[in-house]
Amino acid sequence: MLKRSNSWSASSSSDVDPSSVDDFLVPQQPQLRPEHVVWHDSSETTSESAASTAHGRVSMEEKIRMEKVAAVQAKIRELTQSDPMLGEDGPPPEIVYGWSQGSANHDNGKCTPCIHFTTRAGCKHAEACRFCHLEHGEDARRGRHRPCKATRNQCKQLLAQMNDLYKDDPEQKQQAYLKLAQQSPYMKSLLKGVLDSEDTEAAASSTAPRPPGLQDEDRKGSAPSQGRKNGRKNLISL
Repeated sequence: MLKRSNSWSASSSSDVDPSSVDDFLVPQQPQLRPEHVVWHDSSETTSESAASTAHGRVSMEEKIRMEKVAAVQAKIRELTQSDPMLGEDGPPPEIVYGWSQGSANHDNGKCTPCIHFTTRAGCKHAEACRFCHLEHGEDARRGRHRPCKATRNQCKQLLAQMNDLYKDDPEQKQQAYLKLAQQSPYMKSLLKGVLDSEDTEAAASSTAPRPPGLQDEDRKGSAPSQGRKNGRKNLISL
């Protein structure tokens, strides 16, 4: 009679594939194919991106330009308020002449009149001023509105910056000039000088020798523009 063997051998268990057991116990999920994504045309996307970038760059440049213009205008207002000779035109309603330290040699004709005394702001030093506060008749200094040299140089530099900021927009430049001219008599005279210089350069270019073959209709833009003429009239009328 044959005996039944209950012995277990490692070789018999090693023949079973573990993956087959997992497949039997764990249900397999169906594999889904990835959806097909349709993108826009690459050329259209590139053009839209370039247009958006250009628009953003122009907006940023315009913002920077406006900030610079505002800074220049604020600086000019600061100079106007800090220097009494850049203040409002005309003497104060009533001038009360009086003695000051600088009036010691008034009777000898060797005194120097105070240029701040006859302005609306007046002289802040009063009797302690080293310049004369007595009447000097029709002295040329009384009606003069001329600030110190440092202030004049700063005003000229600011006007040059303003001209550079508005070089591509003459109409806006004329409007800015008119606003500046209303701030002080000195600024008004300075702007008139700027317009005179521009017209002189334009007239010189119009009278330059004409190259051979250049017709009269080809010489556009040589004469002063109507905008500059109108700007001059507006400044004179202020």
